Amino acid sequence: MIVPNRFPTIQSQRRIALIGESPGSDEVKQGEPFVGMSGRFLASLLSKAGVSRESCFLGNVSQHQPPGNDISLFKWDGPEIRAGLYQLKQDLEIWKPNIVVLLGNVPLKAAKDVTTLHKLKPQSYRFKNTAWRGSLFLANEESPVSGFKCLSTYHPAYALRDYEVTPLLYFDLVRAVEESLTSTLVLPKREFAIDLSASEIIFRLQNIRELKLKVAIDIEGGIDSMSCISFATSPYRAFIVPFFFKNGTRCFTEIEQVAIWRELILTLEDPNVYKILQNGLYDRFVLHYSYRIRVRGVTDDTMVKHWELFCELKKSLAVQASIYTREPYWKHEGKAEEWQGK
Repeated sequence: MIVPNRFPTIQSQRRIALIGESPGSDEVKQGEPFVGMSGRFLASLLSKAGVSRESCFLGNVSQHQPPGNDISLFKWDGPEIRAGLYQLKQDLEIWKPNIVVLLGNVPLKAAKDVTTLHKLKPQSYRFKNTAWRGSLFLANEESPVSGFKCLSTYHPAYALRDYEVTPLLYFDLVRAVEESLTSTLVLPKREFAIDLSASEIIFRLQNIRELKLKVAIDIEGGIDSMSCISFATSPYRAFIVPFFFKNGTRCFTEIEQVAIWRELILTLEDPNVYKILQNGLYDRFVLHYSYRIRVRGVTDDTMVKHWELFCELKKSLAVQASIYTREPYWKHEGKAEEWQGK
């Protein structure tokens, strides 16, 4: 039995589409998506976030109930998925949501990587939702949600099984409500200076001390293996002080390195240059143990502050960024072979 996607029954300026995987037994009985236990749970979270279920578009990747409610048993090039994606595309183009909330791995996969679905084994097509959760992005052109602003989050059924992710699902729905008044995707614009000369790095470090700028610092690497250190002078501007290329060769001459390290020590040990760290216990230990640098003037640690607010949530940088910033998932970008192999 086909369970059709449901258009809103209440008019609202907040145009939100919620996309799941496939209907369950309750949905088949009532002929409507998201009416079972997970649907009721979702409705309560939506209400808490400031919108009603009835004002949202509700749909699924497939309008057929899979055997045992396991959608991986449907082939992606089979009729259940192919027809579902086609119908979803048609319905969304009619209603034109301002934001599409992707509930779970399957709709995220359809939005991000739909062109390769048929090449994957049935048990491996589930896209890694935990990485993209909380991220705002535009779907791929071949996707049924192409052209729409998307937000990835957990499926409410998963939150019922693993209740500790419920706060994250709620935070994501709150963000979806905030984003639902416009279809425009506006992401932070940041400037990262990654290819500075030694003299430019020295000038910037001196400028930080002279102007007593508050900076956020972060190291990459560990004991006796720090590859670079970054300095952010605002939420939107940062520069990198590199030490080694990926192939292990040094970025600067010995004379340049000595000059850079001197300025680094003066800056990091200056108590009048206030500093923000992420997991500062680790960074300060590495800098002190390996390089004999005592980081002074630390005023904040974002990981510790996050733990004080939500001690039950993960302290990973990805989770923090998804809650406190609008920066999409970026870890995959670190695999890019750019900047002279650095």
